Formats: sequence, C-alpha cells, structure tokens
Amino acid sequence: IMSNSKLHNKKYSKKPVAIVVNGANSIGIKLAELLIENNGFVIFIDDQRYKKELDNFGKDDPISFYTKDSIPFLDEEIKRLDYLFYFQHKSTDSEDDNLDTLLALSTKNKAKFLLTKSLKSDEEEDITLVKEYIKKVKLNGRIIYVGEIIGDDMDFTSDTPITRLILNASRGEALQIPKNTLEKEYLVHSQNLAQGLYKAMMSRV
Repeated sequence: IMSNSKLHNKKYSKKPVAIVVNGANSIGIKLAELLIENNGFVIFIDDQRYKKELDNFGKDDPISFYTKDSIPFLDEEIKRLDYLFYFQHKSTDSEDDNLDTLLALSTKNKAKFLLTKSLKSDEEEDITLVKEYIKKVKLNGRIIYVGEIIGDDMDFTSDTPITRLILNASRGEALQIPKNTLEKEYLVHSQNLAQGLYKAMMSRV
C-alpha cells in the first residue's frame, strides 16, 4: 500500500479517525460532512470507480480514499482509529472477506464499529460474526437495519413497489398501487439515514 501523505500530515494528526467502507456515495458523503464538522478525519474505502463521487471535497479537506485491496494493510498504515462504519445495506454492496479484518482492526484500536444491513437481507453470517466480536472481545459494536432508501442514493436495481412507481412515472406509464398486500414498506431518506448512523455511532451501547 502506498502511504497517504494527508493521513500522516501533522495538521490532521490529533483528529479522530473514521473509516467508511462502501461509503463513496451520498449517504457516506453526508456522514463524512457530519464527522468533519465534529473535527474528524474520514477515510473512504470503496471501489476505484466510485472515487469520483468525492470530487466535491477540497484538497485540504480531512479525507482520504483507499481502494478495498488496501484493507489487509490498514493496520500498518493508520496510527489511530476511532470509528469504523461498514455499509452492507444496498444490493450493490458486494459481500467480501474483509469483515473479519475490519473487526479485528476496530478491536485492536478500541474503535467503535457499526454495520448496516438491509431489513430484507437474508444474509446472517456477517451479523453473527459482529455479534461474536461484541460478546467475546467486548467490541463496542452496533448493527443497524436499514429500510428502503429514498432520495439521492435510491437503489433502482431493486424491484420494489416504490421503485416501480417511480420508474413508471418517469416513463409516463400508468401508476398502479398494489392491492391486498400485507407487507409493510419501511422507507428512510438518505439524508436522514446519514444523520441516524452518526447518532447511532456516537451513542453508548
């Protein structure tokens, strides 16, 4: 891994450090703004193709970007870690083998950890792993279940009543409300989600 000069700049050395994995999007950016407002330094970890989403940050803003292949080397790269947000609530958030590494990194640095999962996700393995760290090594962790996102970061790859309504409206097609359905829809706006994740991380567990 190449050393990130901004991360090691004395100008930022006393700032609390937050890592946001899969966060180069509107939710992660809003979350980063909240962290920066509270004197934080933010490290985004995501696929290289999403780096352009961070172009609105200035060159002197306290952020850095790393690709996911840097994760195994983070322990050597960072001198402190206070918060680690791991986004896994979107259908486009690919499952990977980095969770254990990131949990170990949080544990070593006594950092707070937050995992997001979709309310509709059937994946339990990573949730079980986080719970094991919380129980066995006293990780300061929390798991946040996220409903369907509306707003800037809406996931149109998922086929839901809300996405169908919006797509039909954009095409000028007739709008149909499903009848006789007992399934509840849990909606959350992307801006509200960012604020909620920040508050959840800062809260005591």
